[in-house]
Amino acid sequence: METLLGILGLVFNAVAVGCTIWLAVLAARVAWWWCLIVIFGCGIGSIVFAVLHWDRAKRPFLIGLAAAILSGACFGIASGMAVKHAMEDGTLNMAEGESGLPAFEKEIAEARKAAEAAGSSAAAGNVPARANPALAAAPAPAPAEEPIPFTPTARPKPFPYKEAPPVRTTTAAVDPAAGESAGEAPAAGQVPVPAEAPPAPPKPKIEVASATLALDEGSGTIQIELNNAAPKAVTEVKLSVTYLDTRGIRIGTWTTTRRGDPRLAPASGSGKFKELAIRMPSAARKVDVQVVGATLEDGTQIEY
Repeated sequence: METLLGILGLVFNAVAVGCTIWLAVLAARVAWWWCLIVIFGCGIGSIVFAVLHWDRAKRPFLIGLAAAILSGACFGIASGMAVKHAMEDGTLNMAEGESGLPAFEKEIAEARKAAEAAGSSAAAGNVPARANPALAAAPAPAPAEEPIPFTPTARPKPFPYKEAPPVRTTTAAVDPAAGESAGEAPAAGQVPVPAEAPPAPPKPKIEVASATLALDEGSGTIQIELNNAAPKAVTEVKLSVTYLDTRGIRIGTWTTTRRGDPRLAPASGSGKFKELAIRMPSAARKVDVQVVGATLEDGTQIEY
C-alpha cells in the first residue's frame, strides 16, 4: 500500500510540474518577464500571474494546485503508514528501551550483560557468612565521613591589599605574691600586652608671614615673606595664590612652585622673595598666599 501511494504521489507531482510549465508558456505569450516570474517565483509568481490573468491561467493553475495537494497527501499517508508498521514490528519500540538503529545494538547488549553481572554479584554479597567465608573474613568498609561544612572566618582584604601593621607587644611579669594573697596560683610565663603605636612627630611649620601685591602696567609681582620653623633650610615651596578684589572677594586662584637658589628660607628663620603674578585678573587688588607643600635642604618633603 505504501508503494502504491508513493507512485501516485510521484505521478501527481509530475502533473503539478507539467502544469507549471504550461502556465509559464501562457505567461510568455503575455510578456517574457512574466515567464521568468512564474518559473523562478517559487509558486508566488504563479499565484500572482493567475490572479492578474485569470482567464488564461485558470485551467493550468487549478489542475496544478489539485495535483500538488494530492501529491502531498499521498506522500504523507505513505509516511504515516510506514511509521505505524515499524512500531508494530518492534523496530521503534522505545518504551522498552530498545532501539531500531543497528549502530547501538552492540552497546545495548554489552550494557545488559554488565547490568546482569552487577546484579549477580550483589546477590552473592547477601549470602550468609557460613556459606561464604571469604566475604565474612573481609573487613567491613568504613562508613564515609560526612564533609565538614565550610565556614569562612577571615574577611577578604580590601584593595590595594595592604598588610596590616604588626602589633607590638610588651611583656609584663606577674607578681607571685599578689597571686598568692588573692588565693589564686601565679600565672606561668609572661602575659603579652599590646602596646600603643607612638604618635607621629608633628610637621615643622612653614608658612607665609606676609604677601603684598605690587601692580605694574598690565602685570604685577608678589612680595612674599616666608617663615621656616624646620631645622633645615627650605629649597622649594609650593604656593596657592588667591586674588581678591577691593572688597576682599576671591576672583581667581592658581598654584605655583618656586625653587630657591640656593634656598628660600634658612633653617629656623625667614626669607623674602618675589613671584610674578601670573593669571592675575584686572580687578585684583589684594592677594592671599598659602603654603601647600615644601622641600627641605636634605630632600625631606612636607605636605600640608
